[in-house]
Amino acid sequence: MHDSFPDFISLDVEHLTGSPRPDLPVGVYDLSFTVQPGMAVEMTVPPSLVEWFPDVLTGLLKPESGHVQLKGRNKNDLMSHNEGNLLAGIRRVFSGTAWISNLTLLENILLPAEWNYPGSMPALMEEITRMADQAGLSHIPPVRPHQAAEHILWDCQWIRAMLGNPLILLVEQSRDNRFKLPAFAVPRMNACLERGGVVLWINAMEAGALPTLSVNWTSIPVATSRKKGG
Repeated sequence: MHDSFPDFISLDVEHLTGSPRPDLPVGVYDLSFTVQPGMAVEMTVPPSLVEWFPDVLTGLLKPESGHVQLKGRNKNDLMSHNEGNLLAGIRRVFSGTAWISNLTLLENILLPAEWNYPGSMPALMEEITRMADQAGLSHIPPVRPHQAAEHILWDCQWIRAMLGNPLILLVEQSRDNRFKLPAFAVPRMNACLERGGVVLWINAMEAGALPTLSVNWTSIPVATSRKKGG
């Protein structure tokens, strides 16, 4: 069925319900959807859910109920038995701070790449240099995250996320994001889709326009719940 996709991925979410905090009035309610290989999906959620929702999809946080399956396998089983394979193909572009403060930018980029990059270290460094050049950076500045300009942090987030061959790319688009995509982002997202990967764009309400990709965007509505007293 998926012979045209060498690295096909499917993402199934079933009856997902939860919120970032018990005291937060807004959350996701009974959300079910399936993302097939090669799909680019946009989901618009309240700003308070932009970072929480990808945390649930990647297994960092548990929902109140429901579950997530990757390639037909329960995410929780993958976390305990096969973390180094399928889960290594999930990459994120974060809307907020996602850097280790006592490491340089390059060390932050290399840290996840060292265990999920399919090639050699010289090939990894060459790919980083190539993407940095395409983003208009002569090099990755040898500074810690708090010393770097915001637009450089944004470009470096994309470099970190697009290294290798991601199978699922999660992009968190916050309402206040004012930086344009680096030049390499769209071609690499298209390459991900052509391999049968998935691009999932989590949009805060009133966020900016989506990039034009080789496939049409599919919009999935998200039912949100409002608890009593919210």
